[in-house]
Amino acid sequence: MWCRDSRSTGPQTPAVGRLIRPASPRAQSGGEVSRTKGNHLRYPRASRVGIATLVAAALFALRLPPGGASAQSVDAANGLIELLAFAPANAEMVSYSNLGRLRQVTGVEPMRLEDVPLPPVSPDPELTPEQVAGKAWWWDIPGQIPVSPFMGLEHLGSGDWRDGFGYDLFDIDAELSGGEPPQHYCVFLGRFDRAGIAARLSRAGYSERAGLWSESTLYAHLDDYQIDVRDPLQRMTLARLNRVLLLPGQIIGAPATELVTGAMESAQGQRMSLAQQPDISSIAAAMDDAALLPGTWLLSATLVGEGKAGTMMTADVFNLIGPNVTEEQKESIKRQILEAPSLPIYRAIGLGYRRGPTLADRFWLFTLLYDDETLAAEAAQLHTARMSQYRSLATGQPLLTTPIAELLPPVVQPAAGGVTLSLLLRVQADNPGSWTQRFYRRDLAFLTPGQMIVP
Repeated sequence: MWCRDSRSTGPQTPAVGRLIRPASPRAQSGGEVSRTKGNHLRYPRASRVGIATLVAAALFALRLPPGGASAQSVDAANGLIELLAFAPANAEMVSYSNLGRLRQVTGVEPMRLEDVPLPPVSPDPELTPEQVAGKAWWWDIPGQIPVSPFMGLEHLGSGDWRDGFGYDLFDIDAELSGGEPPQHYCVFLGRFDRAGIAARLSRAGYSERAGLWSESTLYAHLDDYQIDVRDPLQRMTLARLNRVLLLPGQIIGAPATELVTGAMESAQGQRMSLAQQPDISSIAAAMDDAALLPGTWLLSATLVGEGKAGTMMTADVFNLIGPNVTEEQKESIKRQILEAPSLPIYRAIGLGYRRGPTLADRFWLFTLLYDDETLAAEAAQLHTARMSQYRSLATGQPLLTTPIAELLPPVVQPAAGGVTLSLLLRVQADNPGSWTQRFYRRDLAFLTPGQMIVP
């Protein structure tokens, strides 16, 4: 187990009462690591894409910038804490993606789908540079970097999303999405053609309303949450973008005005945000810490608060093993659960993804918040044992080797809201290894608080 310096400070709450805009690139160094007594390590402070569409795109050529990222070249702006300022504090779960960092880490700067063709399905060691770029991009999106339906990923190939709304995935640097349909919303930071977006929205029947905030314009279509399937844009969005707030370098989209207002009031300090909530901000600061795993950067995260943390990780064992379970089998399973070591209850959890320049530098990241260091240390040992013997509830394949190549030592560090425990799992270089797929099908049962059976 690795322990962070107990003198480290907790996460810093970003300034509120202002609009958050993309900043210019800043150097981000991983810092030096020194070994302490006890052999611990101490750090300094510090949606799916249509296959046919992508295969068709592989016919086009690309000129790529050479190489990947260095520690000094990846932008520290648009970090997780910065985006959390847009999420009201009562949000139970939010997701974050940083496509700007993906571009910088991989050295791939696509402007359109043709720039990142999907590589052949069959193994081929002789990939072209264009196919290597496509592999670096689509192995991460959306399997490692979840993107919300507000990006229109499924319409990327047809161009209908860009034609209708004036932007697509390639214009976005970072995203925060929160809520559950129909009360969900997105916040985009990126390089947007504001005038072009405004023109397309007006053409589609959106009405322009004076924004409630400086330099902002609110575009509205239909009533809050209203769906009109006769409208071609509505058929793509199902009311998701009935409200679009345009600001310099930002888009906030939602099906209702109240959701846009909630995001902006949180960012401006008129209501408490998740960036100020101790549990979630502690998880976010640990996950996005440059010193956590030098040479890698946080590209995605899903943060789950106390209200959902336990239930989102718990699998329905009897449903997974089939409907024809006998009473004797049920009793056997119950005995396994009761006899298994119990994982200490955590208050919040973050699931995410860090990566470096190559496919061998990709890591799942799970960060949990505990009340004190004793509980976190106990959990670290149990997690290591659980992950070492875990098999997929869906396929029966062992976690180690499919798709995980290596378990790194757990990292325990103090935080403003308690003590965080970070688990880092290196993904095999030849395996896409989607953590998002496992999360949504409840196949990360080693994170279940309390008892867990080993399938």
